[in-house]
Amino acid sequence: MEYPEGSFDLVVAISVFEHIREPGQILGRVAHLLKKDGHLLVGMPRVDAAMTALFSAIWSGDIKAHHVTSYHLFLREAKGEFDMIRSARLPGWAPEFAALYHTALFRRC
Repeated sequence: MEYPEGSFDLVVAISVFEHIREPGQILGRVAHLLKKDGHLLVGMPRVDAAMTALFSAIWSGDIKAHHVTSYHLFLREAKGEFDMIRSARLPGWAPEFAALYHTALFRRC
């Protein structure tokens, strides 16, 4: 569907961007669709060998074929289009590198 520039106040993408190999183009499109001070809310699981092992214990599929972008890669791609306002992780007490899930709220630059 096509929407004009600045159509939305908020875009929510929960458990989406880990499935997108090169998120930069999508992030550019999202920024285009947001109003000048619009927001993007993102949630992503950890994507690494430890999570692959955890997923293999609960799912017989190949998670590496589905989870192709890490949170850190996503953050690098989001720079220039978005400023992070706030972030959180699950569990909350875990350091960022050990979190199982990340959430972040961004504002369009």
